[in-house]
This record gives sequence, structure tokens and C-alpha cells, in this order.
Amino acid sequence: MFVIKAIFNAINSCIKYINTYFKTFVLLFIFVFFVLLANFASSDTSFANLQRIYINGAILDSTKLVDEIYAARDNELIKGVLLDINSPGGAAAASMEIALAIDDLSKKKPVVAYARDYMTSGSYLAASSSSYIIANPISTIGSIGVLVSSADISKALEKLGIKASNLSAGKYKQISNITKPLSKDEQAYIQAHIDKVYMIFADFVAKQRSLDMKDMSTWADARIFVSKEALEVGLIDEVANIKRAEEKLKELSKVDEAVFKEENSYNQSFIKTLSSDVSKALSEILMQTILH
Repeated sequence: MFVIKAIFNAINSCIKYINTYFKTFVLLFIFVFFVLLANFASSDTSFANLQRIYINGAILDSTKLVDEIYAARDNELIKGVLLDINSPGGAAAASMEIALAIDDLSKKKPVVAYARDYMTSGSYLAASSSSYIIANPISTIGSIGVLVSSADISKALEKLGIKASNLSAGKYKQISNITKPLSKDEQAYIQAHIDKVYMIFADFVAKQRSLDMKDMSTWADARIFVSKEALEVGLIDEVANIKRAEEKLKELSKVDEAVFKEENSYNQSFIKTLSSDVSKALSEILMQTILH
């Protein structure tokens, strides 16, 4: 009788143990599974030898992109970079920062730029530093020029019966004041500044693309080109698709098998997020078990 009771007590204790820790063991198993899955998903890029960098939308701030470019330059495992561009341009200084970073990158490893819809103005300035430029057959290329806009709301304020008073020191300090029209002297001053920036822009592109500044009226008068026209004036090297751009980079980088670094791929981020969620749930279960 004593033996039977001891057996039942042992079974009962085992059942209680399983009830208490079953959830923890199951979640631990799931967690390990997803960690292994996440590592497997990232294994495609852990041996990456090429990298894709995107330049999308208006260029306003260059910090993050420039950091990414220099990280690719300094990564000895990365043998070449593909710039995937769809941008109308943007701020002049930010575009030049990117262009100079790409220039540094291209001195160390091949860089192929690919134009999707737009590679114009500041984004073309950046792309001009690449080793090779390929554009989609109906991409829009060029727009090498500088634009500065100024508003004058003085007439509108006058109709509303509002009179603005502005105090300043320095001849040109009120040049950006929209409550008054620009004087002829101010217009001339702004135009001279724009012309200087424009010449820096055109000269940079000419050096990067081996173009003659004497012929700049054919390629740097701010006009836009379809890809075939851009090829004819020397702004790009080839008209093709993204697959060809990838193949060209592989060829220039001299890698046997192209493995692109795609850190933001959907599958990888999804698995990592799921693993993180499971980890949090496991921690909560463990804490509940300990407290009880």
C-alpha cells in the first residue's frame, strides 16, 4: 500500500512539474527554432560580396547615406557596390556630399549606378562619381543646373492692410525677406551665386565623366534626356535593365558568384521581429514561473 501511494505521489509530482514548466519548455523550443531560422535567413548576406545602396526620393540630408557608403568602402568583404537610384535630386550641398563619398568609394572598388525613373540634378551629380552608369530605357536623366526660388508677398500684405517692418545690418541680410521685392542689385547678387554653384556642378560632372566643358551647352544646360539621348551626350554608359546592372557589377568586381547584401529584406526582418517577440514572451513566462 505504501509503495502504491509513493508511486502515485511521484506521478502526481511529475504531472504538477509538467503543468508548471510545460509552457516554458514549449516557448524555449520555439525560441531556439526561430533563432536558428533567423540565423539561417541572415546567412545569405553574411557571405555577401556585393552591396546594393538605394538613393530614393528628394535628397535633403546626406548623413545616413554617406555613412552607408563609407561602411561599404571599408568592408573588405564587399567587392563592389550597386547604386539603385530613383531621385529627382535635391539640396546642392547634400548631393555633393554623396557625390564625394561615392568618388572615394569608387577609388577603392567598382561602383555601378542604375537609373530607374529619375536620375536628375543632385542624384545625377552623385551618380557621376560611379565607375559605370546604366539607365532603364525610359529613365529621365540630366537636369544639370541650379534653381533658387524666391517669393514676394508684399502686394498680398498691402491688400490685407498689413505693413511689415524689418531691421537688419549688412547690405544683403534681407535678401530672403519675402515681405519685400528683390532689388536689381539683390537679383544680380543671387544670380552670381547661382552661376558659381552651377559651374562647380558642371565642372565636377565633366571631370567624372570625361566630358568637355566647351561642349557643356549640349549636356549641362539643365535639359532632361531620355536614356538614349543621355548615352549619346556621354552622361551614361549603357541603356539596359537592373539585371544587366547587376551582371556588370559582378564583372567589374571579379566575383565568381554574386551575393548581394540586403539588410532590409522583408523575410529577414520579419523573422528577426518574430524571434524578438517570442523572446519577450518567454521572459514573461519565466518570470511568472519564478514568482509562483
